[in-house]
Amino acid sequence: AGVDHVLSVEQRDVFSITQQLQILAIDFNLKLMGVIPLSEIAVEVCDCVASCLGLPHNILDRVTARRDKGMMKSAVESAGLRIAKYARVASMQDVNDAMSRLSLCYPIVLKTP
Repeated sequence: AGVDHVLSVEQRDVFSITQQLQILAIDFNLKLMGVIPLSEIAVEVCDCVASCLGLPHNILDRVTARRDKGMMKSAVESAGLRIAKYARVASMQDVNDAMSRLSLCYPIVLKTP
C-alpha cells in the first residue's frame, strides 16, 4: 500500500477538486482511497472533497472548530472533557470583564483566533 498519485491544487474550490479527482480516477482506472491534506489550511477542503467522493473524512460539522480555538474548546467541553477557563475578547475592556467574570488574575494568556 502507498500513494500512487498526487494531485496538487492551488485553489480551494471543492467542486473543481472533486471533479479533477473523478476524472483522474476514470482516466487512470484508479480506486480513490482517501484525500490527504498537505497543510493545515487544506484540512477543511480535503474533508469536504472526501465527503463528496464518499471517502473517509472528519466530521464536517466540526470543520471550523479545528481551526477556531473558541469553537474547539466549546466542542471539547460539550464532549464532557475538562478545559481551561477562556473567553472571547475584542478589547482590553473585554479582557478585564472576562477576568472578573471568570475569577482570573494576572498573568493570563491571550491567543489570536
